[in-house]
Amino acid sequence: MGPFCAGDATTITATATNEGTAPTYEWFLIGFGSVGTGSTLNVIPGFLPAGNLTVYCELTSNAACASPTLVTSNSLTVTVNALPTTPIVSQEADTLSTTSYDSYQWYLDGTTMLGTDSAQTAAASGAYTVVVTNVEGCSATSAPYSFTVTSINDVVAATTVVIAPNPSNGLFTVNVNHSTTALITVYNIIGKVVSVKQATDPSQTVDLTNEANGSYFVTIKTDKETITKKVIVTK
Repeated sequence: MGPFCAGDATTITATATNEGTAPTYEWFLIGFGSVGTGSTLNVIPGFLPAGNLTVYCELTSNAACASPTLVTSNSLTVTVNALPTTPIVSQEADTLSTTSYDSYQWYLDGTTMLGTDSAQTAAASGAYTVVVTNVEGCSATSAPYSFTVTSINDVVAATTVVIAPNPSNGLFTVNVNHSTTALITVYNIIGKVVSVKQATDPSQTVDLTNEANGSYFVTIKTDKETITKKVIVTK
């Protein structure tokens, strides 16, 4: 059985002889115990962890002449490749981007295929997503990023969000010059929220000094738009 991705669905089937009219099957994954019953093990997306895994089946026959009644199949080693981390889309003016992966495919509204680089110019309004793929051929898709083209003022507004210093030791200031009621949310590289602040003035200090070094995404949501920028923490 060839390798597959952790997000794939697949089946593993046991073939038996002299199993009787009502045999029972039980599947085992070494290190995890019993994982299913029936002659076919249906592997749903995310069911098996990534790694080299060994699976086998035990069959109990109800045939009158079966001896022994309980038999164990050969072991099957399967390779489950990990998915890439879910990409997060950030925006600088009219350019959308994500972090480093092996390959990219951008989409507009889920159907229109766009570019294949880490950055994509948003020329039309809609929901932008990026599908990233690792060297094993496993893929992950970002959450839709809503982009609206309305006027030159909107592009100018996006450039008025300033984060400094960047890179920083984890302590930085978010300046939102066109709004005093911004919601500032910080996500780590795997999309977990690590900080949420409701700004009540144009300048807001964010403290990530207790977080690990690396890339973070700062999403600033105002009453007019949502802007995401990347910051680097290095201590």
